[in-house]
Amino acid sequence: MKILASGEHPRVSLSVPYPEGAILQQSRYLSNRSLLDVVLTPSRGGNRIVAKATARIPGLRNLSGRLNRGLPELPQLEEVMPSLELRRLLYKFSRNGVKLGAFLNSWKAEFDHVVSRRIPTETSIVVGMPGASLETFTSNPHLVRVFHEVDSHPAVHNELLLQAYPKRLIEEYLHPMDHISRITAEIEAADYVLTPSAFVSSQMQTYGKSDRQIVQVPYGVDLTHFRPGNHPRESRKIELIYAGQIRYGKGLPFLFTAMRRLPDIRLSLVGPTVHPAVLEDLPDNCRYLGVMSTDRLVSYMNESDAFVYPSLEDNFVLAVPEALACGLPVIVTDHVGAAEFLSPEEGLIVPAADASSLVSAISSLSKLTVEGRRARAESFRDRATSARNRLGCSWEAYSAEVWSQLGALIVPAGR
Repeated sequence: MKILASGEHPRVSLSVPYPEGAILQQSRYLSNRSLLDVVLTPSRGGNRIVAKATARIPGLRNLSGRLNRGLPELPQLEEVMPSLELRRLLYKFSRNGVKLGAFLNSWKAEFDHVVSRRIPTETSIVVGMPGASLETFTSNPHLVRVFHEVDSHPAVHNELLLQAYPKRLIEEYLHPMDHISRITAEIEAADYVLTPSAFVSSQMQTYGKSDRQIVQVPYGVDLTHFRPGNHPRESRKIELIYAGQIRYGKGLPFLFTAMRRLPDIRLSLVGPTVHPAVLEDLPDNCRYLGVMSTDRLVSYMNESDAFVYPSLEDNFVLAVPEALACGLPVIVTDHVGAAEFLSPEEGLIVPAADASSLVSAISSLSKLTVEGRRARAESFRDRATSARNRLGCSWEAYSAEVWSQLGALIVPAGR
């Protein structure tokens, strides 16, 4: 295992191809402790211009917020490749028929090529993300290389989709072999892998990483935003909410099958549509609300009686602790990483790709009162005392635990 030389002060560079929540929190933490050399990320100047323009147009303010989402303002932030941003924006608005997956894989590889040559000489640790780390890792073998794994392995993704659906239905959504090979090579090149759950850690072991090369810490949650509401609900029906991407991998067809057998229960779906075919023939008791701001999502959670997430594979799912912080019980599958940390009082875990189990779990729900919601939220906050093995820790605690564990491996005591 690679460690720093005696007397070497840890200096960290982050390669961030897109604004993923956990690595953004790490950037703040490292910057505040003077451990950060640089955060390399694609230019977002165009995004900021479009966001500013759309912010003044009624109906487009939510789009403005999404476009403006990015890395925090840090002195170490370095934006690269403005041409890449232009192509990404053109694709976002034109949807010109290019497969989204192939497009994303292509620009992440380009970003990786640029980043591999921009790591400062004083850096001793580099953190990279899937699909955008291979050249950075192989071109800098002298550095301690940390792979921030934010997804299941693409081969696992393909396997679980093929188990759940006919190949003709999801073939275009399967990861190609060159992408699988690239992710596998990135894992092999990494000295350490950072994961949020045993569900993903076990996959990393399958691809050659030992226990001591895996740092597993569950993600944090913003408890200032996600809180229970104080107003009684008006709906007489039991209301469910799902928040996440609309795609086959989330197991939504199995949830819709369950909902057809539960006509007196209503489901609201929030999130970006990746696979539009999933929403075809939506059950009458289900409604799609699109993408919304965090504040609006919290409002809808506080109008719901439970959160449901029927995913076939997910490394964690941030929306699980967010829903718990609002006082909702959750129903998730055994292929959701956050399920590992649930107490029996917080939620139910069902087998993935099993509509009958979803029916049974949803049928056991009852309407939440304001008092019940607040009590559940308070219990969740009380239980969240450790970043290592609890849901509900702050993002500050998450980052502190990540770098405490990494530090113990990379900078052993006495050095």
